[in-house]
Formats: sequence, structure tokens, C-alpha cells
Amino acid sequence: MAKKNTSGGKGNKLILIVLFIVALLACAIAGYTWMQVKQLQHSAQTNGKNTEPKKEALPAPVFVPLESFTVSLKPDTERDDRVLYIGVTLRVSNSEAENLAKLYLPEVRSRLLMLFSQQTATELNTQEGKEALRQKIKDVLSQPFAGREILAINDVYYNVFILR
Repeated sequence: MAKKNTSGGKGNKLILIVLFIVALLACAIAGYTWMQVKQLQHSAQTNGKNTEPKKEALPAPVFVPLESFTVSLKPDTERDDRVLYIGVTLRVSNSEAENLAKLYLPEVRSRLLMLFSQQTATELNTQEGKEALRQKIKDVLSQPFAGREILAINDVYYNVFILR
């Protein structure tokens, strides 16, 4: 009778156990790596959203309202007793310009009164005339004041515009 070799079966079992453990470790490493990659992708997406350039807040507009003006207009061919009642608000670039407008307010008002009194009702009756007057207001107030200071005006708004 021949003796069975039992050592070969034990060796096969040992190899299968080692292969099983290696496969299990490989699966664990692959799972760990997959989770790390997902976590890095999520971090990159989250950080990407936070690093987008933020929109800078626009500075608040600075307005300088002026008291309304009542001015006799320059006579024209239609009628010679026309009156303009006008309210104006200036939009300036910053609070320094606002302070400058307030500092020179008597001169600002005087320049505007002189400008308004040189207009005719026929000119101001049209949309183009009103737009032209806005530009003239900017021009006359952009000239240097006594201290050689210039008032930077961004825009001119009419609050009241009554032509009689």
C-alpha cells in the first residue's frame, strides 16, 4: 500500500489562504484609495467655489440735492415772460466731492442761476434741449472754483422741471 502525501494538500490550503489575504488587502487598499480620491475631488470643488473672485461692492452713490430754482428765461420769439422752475440733484464721485459742493454752494447756485437765465423756453421745450442743459450744468460746474478745486460731477438729475 502506498502512503498518501498529505503535505501537498496542506500546502495548497496555505497558498489559498495567503492568496485570499492578499486579495482582501488589495481590495481594502483600493477602497481606501477610492475614498481618498473622492474626498480630494470634493475638497477641490469646495475650495474652487470659495476661491472664485468675489464681486466688489460698488460704492454707494453720493447725491447732492440743491434747492429748487425759479428763473426768468431769456426772451424768445414766442413769449418774453417765461419762467423755469427747476430742481436739480448732482451725483458726485465721493464724499470729498460732496463736501466740496457744499463748501462752494453759493458759487454753485450762482453759476446755475446764470446758466438757467440764459436759456430760452423754445430750447428747453424739447427732450434734446433738456439733455443739452444737463451737459451744460456739468460743464459749468466742472470749471475750477476759487481754490482751484474742481468738482467732479458724474451726472445731473432733474427733480422738478416746470416751464411756464
